[in-house]
Amino acid sequence: MSEEQPESMPIAPSTDVGSARLAAALAAVDVAAIGRALRADYVVVPLMRGPGGETQTRVIEAADPEGERKWELHLFSSTETYSAFLADNAEREFALQAGVGLIPLLDAYLPLLRRVVFDAAGPHPVQATPEDVRASLQPSPDDDAVAWITQEQAERGLREGERVVGFDLFLGDDWARIDLTEPRHIERDVRALVKAQLKGVPSAPVLRGQLTTWLTQTARTAAGGGGHLLAFLTRRTAEAAASVSVTQYWQELGPAGERSHLDAVGERLSTALGPQDQLHAAETGGTSFLRLTTRRMGPPELAGRPLGVVDYWLAFPDGRGLCLVSFSTPHIEQLAEVRLLADNVILAAAWDVAPAAEGSTA
Repeated sequence: MSEEQPESMPIAPSTDVGSARLAAALAAVDVAAIGRALRADYVVVPLMRGPGGETQTRVIEAADPEGERKWELHLFSSTETYSAFLADNAEREFALQAGVGLIPLLDAYLPLLRRVVFDAAGPHPVQATPEDVRASLQPSPDDDAVAWITQEQAERGLREGERVVGFDLFLGDDWARIDLTEPRHIERDVRALVKAQLKGVPSAPVLRGQLTTWLTQTARTAAGGGGHLLAFLTRRTAEAAASVSVTQYWQELGPAGERSHLDAVGERLSTALGPQDQLHAAETGGTSFLRLTTRRMGPPELAGRPLGVVDYWLAFPDGRGLCLVSFSTPHIEQLAEVRLLADNVILAAAWDVAPAAEGSTA
């Protein structure tokens, strides 16, 4: 099927590329939840290349006992389930598309589609008629995307006598972490990262020195600015790698005055927005946060290339500080996809709390 498609993403299969909420709805065979996931979240759409190299939605011919030629549209909750479906097939291009973005496709090809299949290779395959999927994409009066996405975190608020001590980012195995809390941790983690990245690379001694110097300087700079964690996405295929980094900063500010610490940051950010910047406010995990999407010039080692940056300013649930989680990537053309990945990391994170120290004041 030929129509204009989002740019395909050449990255390796992973559960964090897609929609965890769609996967959960499929596992529960919850029709209403599947509809909400399609309306408010993203879905992995397989692509193929046409004769002229243009991207097309990949469909599969559906057997028909009466001889009428029709097709199946396959959709996936993650690139991992898509990869399981393809098995050894080397053609793994896909688009990460908002569920409502399927409406034009379904409207155009509804008579040619026999069924829509979600996660055909499992672990929880679900089939539906194209008409039912199209109907599920109609807005519902009770749709509240923010409330739905964060409802599982609504009970993570503080109990009496607890104080926030950290914000845990549950990064996958393909993120290399550098602990910034102590110099010896930086040296240890940089050494391990360089060893892993340069394994089997020719001229490794020269590269090892350069990479070690750059990572160490970057980590020390982040630590000097209050950084607690620096991490790099190391996911790659034979053709390409996804270059994304994340730095977490921790700011203990004490009790707020007449306005919250987050409100003060929001006012400052609002006055400095550029024409391409986007600032959004939301709530999750018992607290509020701001998300700033912007572009900045990269460091000299990136030859001054611009970086896409997604900053999340999260207010401590106890109101005594802010956590800044900053994602950056040189893939400006895929900043929306990187932001989706960042959104999923933030929404899956959890505050680390502990009993307040004796004698401390609220």
